[in-house]
Amino acid sequence: MMCGALWQGDAPADAMLRGVDEALAPYGAGQSWTGTLGSWTVAIHSFGPDSGPHVTASGAVVCADVFLHDRAELAEELRAPSEATDVEILGLAYDRWGRELCQWVSGNYSIAVVDRLRSGVFLARDHGGSRFLAAHQRSDAVAFASTALALTGFPGVGHDLDTERLAELSVAAYGTTRTFVRGVSAVPPGSWSWFGTDGGSSTHRWWRPEDIEIKDQGSLALHAQDLRAQLERSVASTLRRTDGVGVLLSGGLDSSSIAAVAASQLRPEDLRSYTSVPPPGWRGRVPGRRVADERSEVEALAAMIPNLRPSFIHVRGTSLFAHQHDLWELGACPDRNPDNMLWHHECVRDAAADGVHTLLTGEMGNQGFSADGPLWLAALARRGRVPSVLREAQAWQRTTGKSVPASLRGYVMWPLLPEWFRNRRARRAGVDATSEWLSATAIRPERLAELDLGDVLPEVTRPHPHGWSRDPVRNFMLIGAQVETEAAYRQRFGVELRDPTWDRRLTELALQQPEWWRRHDGVTRAICRAAMADVLPPEIVNRRTRGAQLPDWLDRMTDGREEIGVELQAMRDHPASREVFDVDSLQAVFDAWPDRNKMDDWDAIYSVRFALMRSVVLSRYARWFEERGRRVAAGGPAVVLGEPM
Repeated sequence: MMCGALWQGDAPADAMLRGVDEALAPYGAGQSWTGTLGSWTVAIHSFGPDSGPHVTASGAVVCADVFLHDRAELAEELRAPSEATDVEILGLAYDRWGRELCQWVSGNYSIAVVDRLRSGVFLARDHGGSRFLAAHQRSDAVAFASTALALTGFPGVGHDLDTERLAELSVAAYGTTRTFVRGVSAVPPGSWSWFGTDGGSSTHRWWRPEDIEIKDQGSLALHAQDLRAQLERSVASTLRRTDGVGVLLSGGLDSSSIAAVAASQLRPEDLRSYTSVPPPGWRGRVPGRRVADERSEVEALAAMIPNLRPSFIHVRGTSLFAHQHDLWELGACPDRNPDNMLWHHECVRDAAADGVHTLLTGEMGNQGFSADGPLWLAALARRGRVPSVLREAQAWQRTTGKSVPASLRGYVMWPLLPEWFRNRRARRAGVDATSEWLSATAIRPERLAELDLGDVLPEVTRPHPHGWSRDPVRNFMLIGAQVETEAAYRQRFGVELRDPTWDRRLTELALQQPEWWRRHDGVTRAICRAAMADVLPPEIVNRRTRGAQLPDWLDRMTDGREEIGVELQAMRDHPASREVFDVDSLQAVFDAWPDRNKMDDWDAIYSVRFALMRSVVLSRYARWFEERGRRVAAGGPAVVLGEPM
């Protein structure tokens, strides 16, 4: 974790960064560096071990929140000493490649460099934005920090809530650069920013998945072989220690693949796994093609892997909101699906109690490693491969029962039509993805009218013409806006979440693989299934269902209904909440609480699980944010933590 600033004049760094330092102090003792760039003073501070500042041979000063996936290769290329930290390796990379270092480095990082030769500050985030970085700029100063909240302590920023951000998140639009702190913006994932002492500044998106060239190996087996080999390399680079390793295990392809490969590499050390399941004896309904309990898939995997030690965790008797306070104090923001944080929190807490310090996840697998090829027929048609289109359509008919003419219309003709024509036909047919998305929100109509939905919801309003798998940057934007929470968990419980599927080498290899091999011969996610077929049980390799995260969501919401009622009343008394949310409609949802047999009803899911819970948590955060501002203004502490829950 880090912070820093560049300002005109000779004001002491202690006065300029004291408030920011206090907000980040729980992340551990660090070091600082202060200097000048002409008439500007510059300071950079780190928090926690091995984060810098490191002064390079060229005089650049580097701080970073970093974990390098390609550490060994980089160290060899840059002739780094064996004892060099990841930050020191980044420093060598900056001296060698300057701003182009992002193209050469694969890892989870946010980096800040005081470049004394070029007289400015360079800020960057990795391709998926796995580590957060925020900045504030005005004519006489630039400040940056690992959390947006910390920058409320920088002189001139203030503690004003950005209600535009509140409105964006009420429609689950996470993919913009706004933060909850007015005047503070996020450095976008896959981007770098430059702030010079000459007053110039720029932001550049250095990673574009749509620019990755497709490379057809000519067979499913060759693509599967490459994918498996890179996954093994990515997992190996993620495991720098063999003790204290766990995995969040769902029973799906991504996390199961990581568990299988990691267990093999850790053997004979145990690999602990943590799986969310409903309470014993639970009987409830879930939406179609979803399963409530993935215990059987995990047990089948454990039967194949002798050193896998599974734990099954259910959420019961837990406050809906109590776990949020400490995370927010540490700089986290509300999650887009707050009920899922209940099981996530329980899993991390149990892992910490078991002595786990590294918890593997497969969160980003869908963006690359196991991504499907939903526009495979259109992709083949664009290349004039008509016989292949027909063969694949016939295979799809055998698998799904969908006729060949219907597949040709839906998967070839429709995607190849101009976007304006598709949108017009969809509206005439009463199909409106934006309206369906917004049915899960409770934003006031007048605030909705002020939002540029094309900007905040591009994945809904402007589908990528070449397929979802060719534009994962939108999904990275969504995830990258929430990664402050992972840093908060790291500090609070001593557990670092690491995702081998976030390795850029793995993502880019996967994106090179054509959609017609990803969905092939009637099989979805075909490359991934073929790659892992010998180490995963058939229950996982061949499954076509999805796990229902927190399937007992309505039971948990019903248990906490009294808490929700208290929060609704608080929303009515809070001006910013009334300005953004339609509290009357939320009250109507609360008063018409659904019966338990509505657990799989999408109207109930949209209205209670999404609109009501998301709005309540966002309002709760906004009220906490304003109260924190009053506390700090009155001379109170920047961070107030309770006992870890």
